[in-house]
Amino acid sequence: MQATTLILVVGVLAVLTLDTIGSIASRHFGFHYGSLSVISWLIRIAVGFLSARYGSLSLSFLTGGIVAFIDATLGWYISWIIGPGRPKKKISNTLMARTVLIVTFTGAALGFIGGLFA
Repeated sequence: MQATTLILVVGVLAVLTLDTIGSIASRHFGFHYGSLSVISWLIRIAVGFLSARYGSLSLSFLTGGIVAFIDATLGWYISWIIGPGRPKKKISNTLMARTVLIVTFTGAALGFIGGLFA
């Protein structure tokens, strides 16, 4: 397995673990689930840094975006099922898609920033 593939897999597993454990902890301890977003950002930066270090700068943008996309889709679904990721009111599919798009591009940018540090 190539180093960048391993970095991507570990990054995806890290954000999904954060979404799962963070959702459970948020419900149990009563803190705001959104405060964990800083950790998600750090994961994306780290994935970008490592992808650039062991691959290329363009890979940092791509891997940061992929990790963010998985977090914004499957991760959001996990936190939605557990509870803290569930919106208070019904949201449209358009708003959901826009949110996924914004999170994905922000993650790609964070990955690229991490890559610049490599």
